[in-house]
Amino acid sequence: MAAQATFGKATDYIDAEYETVLPDTKTGPSSAAELNFAPRSHIESLRRQSMAGQVGKRSPFGFWACALSLAALAFWISGGSAIFSGMSDVPHTSGSGHIRIAGWDSRIDSTGTNPTLLVDGQIVNDGPADATLPALEIAVFSPNGAITRYKLGTGEASIAQRGTFPFSGRLHLPKDGIETITVSFAQ
Repeated sequence: MAAQATFGKATDYIDAEYETVLPDTKTGPSSAAELNFAPRSHIESLRRQSMAGQVGKRSPFGFWACALSLAALAFWISGGSAIFSGMSDVPHTSGSGHIRIAGWDSRIDSTGTNPTLLVDGQIVNDGPADATLPALEIAVFSPNGAITRYKLGTGEASIAQRGTFPFSGRLHLPKDGIETITVSFAQ
């Protein structure tokens, strides 16, 4: 029950009193008293842990390195690898280095009973002598990550120096669709 105090004419009630306790400088802090301390709240417990050095400081470098690694991995898995494997503007050369795929074009033809993928292009011989053409490999990347590879034979035809060789292929259209197409010499 609250204590009653009278100050002049009005009666005041004292709900609570407090007392400041100073540490005993003669004996110093007792380690037994510190061990038996029970925190009153979780915040107080966390505050004690950080004061004791149990909660270490973490480096922001580790956090950002992990975050950037996960972002790069997600980009690569979701199709970013197709950027590096599907560079169709870069001329592909054969092992001899004298013949190259100068350019090619692809389109979907749906005039027949089944839609087909048409790939047309040209091989150029930049070398000083005639060369034998290797087979071509056409890789079709689907949006779900599947890769369908087609081999387009050239019949080991010979191409004259500074000459060109046109090629054309009519390929089965993958049921999952097309994301990227690459044309290169078969290994």
